[in-house]
Amino acid sequence: MTLNTALNVDPIKGEKIKLKVGGGLRDKLDLGINLSGPVRAQLALQTQLAEAGLPLNLTLNSDALQWPLTGTPQYQVKGFKLKFSGKATDYALSLHSDFSGDQIPPATLSVDGKGNVEQFKLTLLRLAALQGNTDLTAS
Repeated sequence: MTLNTALNVDPIKGEKIKLKVGGGLRDKLDLGINLSGPVRAQLALQTQLAEAGLPLNLTLNSDALQWPLTGTPQYQVKGFKLKFSGKATDYALSLHSDFSGDQIPPATLSVDGKGNVEQFKLTLLRLAALQGNTDLTAS
């Protein structure tokens, strides 16, 4: 099933949304959302609702985001990539993006981690800015 719509409300007036749903509730369920307009982003989700642990694969990507959504941007995000995969009992998360803004130097943020229902292990949190970087890990 595919649904196409456009929003007519400020500040995202003209935003086009394409929603695709496929599969079955007891089998593999696929969901896709494509935003085009003031906000450009793609979300893809696959899950199996009837399976124990609720397996989930989610990606959210955007080449460029800004705030405010229209007009002169105060904050900008480039190359936004978020990925979540696995089950509640064993999952991986990653986030990578470049950002900049008023009174914020251009920087790159990377976050990678793994977890379960009891803990989250931060395998890498890297902030690269001002010709250097800071790396953090935690468990």
